Amino acid sequence: MNKKGVLSLIIIAVMVLSMGMVSFGEDDTSSPSKPKPEAYGKMELTEEQKELKEQDRALRDEMKALMEQLKAAQEAGDEDVIMEVEESIEALKQSVKDLGYERQGPETGEQPAKRKELNSEKRVKDEEKQDIIESINALAAALKEAEEAGDDDLIASIQADIDERKETLEKISEEIKQAVDERKGQAWGQYSDEEKEAFRASQESIKKKFTNSKVLNEDGIIFNGKPIKFDSPPFVDGGRTLIPIRAITESLGAEVSWDDETQTVTIVKDDTTIELIIGSNTALVNGEEVELDTKADIVNARTYVPVRFISEVLGADVNWDGDNGIVEVDYEDDGTEEEVTE
Repeated sequence: MNKKGVLSLIIIAVMVLSMGMVSFGEDDTSSPSKPKPEAYGKMELTEEQKELKEQDRALRDEMKALMEQLKAAQEAGDEDVIMEVEESIEALKQSVKDLGYERQGPETGEQPAKRKELNSEKRVKDEEKQDIIESINALAAALKEAEEAGDDDLIASIQADIDERKETLEKISEEIKQAVDERKGQAWGQYSDEEKEAFRASQESIKKKFTNSKVLNEDGIIFNGKPIKFDSPPFVDGGRTLIPIRAITESLGAEVSWDDETQTVTIVKDDTTIELIIGSNTALVNGEEVELDTKADIVNARTYVPVRFISEVLGADVNWDGDNGIVEVDYEDDGTEEEVTE
């Protein structure tokens, strides 16, 4: 083939790629050795998202200024100023939290109130469930002692108590499931029909690539009581949950950048910097090496990261609800900088 023919082929290839005609699904083996994930921060934000991001930065700057005022007032022993500044800080904390919810996505009608009610109901039931499990474990130990002592009356009494508590546990677990199912209906409300179809297609793609994985549903990650919206679903592989990086970093208010040459994703929030190399079980947190029990990966053209590791390093609490296949992330962001320790 002459040089002109080769040049024509190159131009055609560039045009095809620029039009986005890249296959979606499990055909990852045909990708180049250094695939370029789409969702790590290069995606263009909407004007509304840009405005919310600027508002977030402004609130954080204001919080830093208030913290400096508070420190000065405390050093001066000025109780009146201390009280005034503390009130301003509390009001600003709520503003930061409200803005965080707004950045996650809009809610309409009675959704926020209903979601709050469902979350409260689930939290109470979760505590009841844990108390019953602990009491059953204690009774099981007492039953073993009674069996060793050969006390038939005590054995029968303890066993009856255990059976009764197990029935109660089953009832509470069902009530929790009902609350979760109702909340799931709200989660689907965030998606258009087209987005639902794409989400389901992504689920099937992940199942084919990771045959032993558990792909989570649309309510798979609950952040501060609200389901996170995904364009590609989170999944559990080898007992560890992986999530598209933009979904968790935007919720936590962190910034993300990508180095294509080294295949490194960098997450920055306040004084904490996390560096993850695709395919590596080692991460850097503020320059210090940390061993991971899972690794970042590129799936469905999205950069996936371990949700527990990222969330906990940035100061969030993470809990796994195995009965309902849900990861719950709780994060109190007051807009101040916190030192994260390992």
